Amino acid sequence: MRLYKLHIVALIMSMLPMVVKAQQCIPESFPGLVRFVVSSPDAVAYTWLVNGKVARDSVPVVDTSKVQPDTMRFQTFDTLLNAAGTYRISVIPVSDSGVWGDTISSLILIDSSMNEFTMQANWTNNSLLACLNQGSAHTNVNIGISLKSQSYISGDTFDIVYSVDGGAEQIKEFDSSKVSFNIDANNFSSGKVHNFEILRVLYGKDTACVDNYKGNPPTLALDVRNTPIVDILNPDTVKCEGEPFEFTTVPGFTYDSLIWNGPLHDTTNTFSGIASKTDTVKVLAYKNKCVNSAEVVLTVHLLPRFRITTSDGDTIKKDTMLCGDEYLTLEAGNLEGNFVGATYEWATNERSQSIKFNALAPDNDSIKYHLWSTVTSEYGCIFSDTIVIDRCEPPAKNNISTVFTPNGDGKNDTWVIPYLEFYPNATVDVYDRWGRLVFHSENGYNKPWDGRANGKVLPMDNYYYIIQLDSKSKPIVGNITILR
Repeated sequence: MRLYKLHIVALIMSMLPMVVKAQQCIPESFPGLVRFVVSSPDAVAYTWLVNGKVARDSVPVVDTSKVQPDTMRFQTFDTLLNAAGTYRISVIPVSDSGVWGDTISSLILIDSSMNEFTMQANWTNNSLLACLNQGSAHTNVNIGISLKSQSYISGDTFDIVYSVDGGAEQIKEFDSSKVSFNIDANNFSSGKVHNFEILRVLYGKDTACVDNYKGNPPTLALDVRNTPIVDILNPDTVKCEGEPFEFTTVPGFTYDSLIWNGPLHDTTNTFSGIASKTDTVKVLAYKNKCVNSAEVVLTVHLLPRFRITTSDGDTIKKDTMLCGDEYLTLEAGNLEGNFVGATYEWATNERSQSIKFNALAPDNDSIKYHLWSTVTSEYGCIFSDTIVIDRCEPPAKNNISTVFTPNGDGKNDTWVIPYLEFYPNATVDVYDRWGRLVFHSENGYNKPWDGRANGKVLPMDNYYYIIQLDSKSKPIVGNITILR
C-alpha cells in the first residue's frame, strides 16, 4: 500500500468550504490500495465518497476529549483504485457543534502507462499571420488550443506550458470554456516568423503528470509583418455626371498589388473613369500577405436632363420646318429631379424656360437651335438639347410650276406645289378655260393633282388655279398647263 496525503486546508473555528490543492495521478500498475489522509483543527468526523457515492459514513476522528484546541485532527481512508480511469475522492467534515462542512474533493488519475499522459493539447492552427497596424499600440492575435483527453472532467482546469523561440517557459490556464488566448503581436519583431512550442500539459496547478511529447512538441509559426502604408493623394472630389475623374495613391510606397473598388477595376497606382454616381472610392494595398485600405468620397451631381418640347408638352421632332409667319412655343421641359436655381439660355440669347420661335426671325435659310441648363453656380453641371428648324418661303406664283406632264412615265406626273404641306388649312381650286371646276383640295394639299377630273383624263390645255393658304393670306392665282 502507498500512502497519499490529501492536502486539505481548513479555516480555523469555522466550517467554511475547505480547499483541495491538487489532483494526483498514479500508474495503473501500482498496487490498488490507496490511502488518503485528511486533517482539520475542528472536525470530529468525516464522510468519504468515491465518485459521488458514500464509501464510509460519519467516521469519528480520535477521542476529541484528549485533543488540545487548534490541534490538527487526522483521519485516514483506504480504498481500492486498481483500474484505469479517473476517480474523484470527496470528504465531508463535521464539526464538534454538529455542523456539516462543504464537500471537498481530489482527483485521482489511474493511467495504464506513465509514459503517455491521457491529455493531449495542440495548436488549433499550425501557422498564423499577424499584420502590425501602423500607428496602433496593440495588434491582438487569438491563438487557439485543441484538447484531447480520455480522463478530463468538464469544469476542471489544466495548464499549457509553452515557449516562444526557445525562450523562457510561459504558462496559460484553461478550462472547458476557455481554449484560446490573445497575444499582442506588437511585442514581437516584424519581418520574422516566431515559433510557439507546447512543452507539456499540467492537469491541475501542482500536478507532476505531464506529457513531454517525446521530443516532438506541437509548433505554431507566427509570421509577424508590417501592414503596408497606403493613402489616396486626391481629397474628396465633386464632379458632374459624365465628367472624367482620376485618383492616385501617395507616391513613395511599393505594393505587391493594388485593387480599386473591387476585382474588376484598376490594379495600378491610378484609378480613373467617368463619373456616373456618388460612390466611395476605395483602394486595397497588398504587401507580404498583409492588406491595408484607404478611401475617399466621389460626389457626383446629376445632369439636368430635359428635352425641347412644344407648349402642349409634345416632344419636338429633331428636324422640322416653319413657313411664313408660323411660330412654335418651345420649352426646356421635363427636368429630371429638383434642380433649384437652374438657368436657361437659348440660341436666340433668350434666358427664360420657354420662348416663341418665328420662322421669319432668322436671317439665314436654316437655324440650328442650342439649349443648355446649368444646375447651380456651385456645381456648374450642363446639359444641352438641340433641334434643327428650317425656314421655308411660302408658296408664291414665281416658285409654283406652270407645267406638268401626267403621261404615266413616272416623271412630273403630278402638279407639285412647294411647301404647301406646311399649310394644313390651305385650299386649291383649278378651273378649265370655260370656268368649270376640275380639281378641288381642302384642309391642305395632301394629294397632288394628277390631271384628272372625277377620274377622267383631261386634255392638254391651259388651266387656271386659285390657292388660299389660310384665312389671313392673299390668294395665289396663276395658270397651269397639261402636256402629254
